[in-house]
Amino acid sequence: MKTVPLALASLAFAAACAETAPAVRSDEPVEEAPARHEEAPIPPERMDEVQSIFRRKTTSVQSCYTDEMERNGNQKIEGDVALSMTLATNGKAIDVKVDKSTLKSPTIEQCVIDQVKSWDFGPLPSRGYFSWTFNFKPAY
Repeated sequence: MKTVPLALASLAFAAACAETAPAVRSDEPVEEAPARHEEAPIPPERMDEVQSIFRRKTTSVQSCYTDEMERNGNQKIEGDVALSMTLATNGKAIDVKVDKSTLKSPTIEQCVIDQVKSWDFGPLPSRGYFSWTFNFKPAY
């Protein structure tokens, strides 16, 4: 697990495996992803790029954490949020879900989901399954 220090919070994150599936056009409504065990893996050269995007985008996820800390009077909030998602061929994350959370903050969890859904991962040759875990803890 790699830790990235941030102004008010530290986010540590780890990536898990990713897999791919049939194409989804960006102008079509998004449907639920098929069973993940039927999907083929994302090419290794794209896996590095996807992981790099998660690392670069941590500041947008940090705001989910710091905003909630401020709303709660800087009450100690700490824990992990593990997400799973399908990356569509148009480069957008779909079917983003919290697989496990020890954070006990639905507000932060939903904010993280919304942030990830807004990111552009670039076109993929086929849809792929991906998971990522964020670790939230106070910087002080």
